Amino acid sequence: MGLWRIYDKLEDGSGKMPDGTPIERLMPLKDKLPPPEKDEMHSGYTYFINGKFGERPLQPPLGILTRDRKNKIEPTPLEKANFVTRAPGDLYSQTCPYDSRKNLKIFEITLVQAKLVYNDYGWHGPQGRFFVLKEEIKEHESFKRYTKKVERGEIKVEPLVITCKCRRLYIGRLDKSIAKIYRKNLLPAKNIN
Repeated sequence: MGLWRIYDKLEDGSGKMPDGTPIERLMPLKDKLPPPEKDEMHSGYTYFINGKFGERPLQPPLGILTRDRKNKIEPTPLEKANFVTRAPGDLYSQTCPYDSRKNLKIFEITLVQAKLVYNDYGWHGPQGRFFVLKEEIKEHESFKRYTKKVERGEIKVEPLVITCKCRRLYIGRLDKSIAKIYRKNLLPAKNIN
């Protein structure tokens, strides 16, 4: 949807959402190709998305892998017909039309859990969780040493902010530390009657 801008509302009332809300007319940006002509397989956004109005939305296709690295949710023929010719990760719009190999930046991110002291009065979180770039942890030699330094107050935790430049493709990869932390801290389920 980022490739389009709202132009004006249709005066004749054609084009409605499933709940009857009129759809605003969209016009392609000057440097983009127009959308395909409407037909049975190209009915326009949101009509090709698999789901029913009023029900909980389904997970998007090709977004979840099984343990054996296969897609858990395959696209329907209607969804597939509306995919753009794309780089991996793009489904319905081309998010990065630039040469992705030349302009690619990957951020390796890890989730850290440590006791965090928030102020001079001793307010703290015994299981404070925050995101850190892996390269920052490597500067402290190991995950364990980094965590200990945070808990001793030698490292002041700050929000993770990633600044991005135009005309580049950015990928954020979250490592498996999140699974280890949550597995360790899960509470046993209780049978509530």
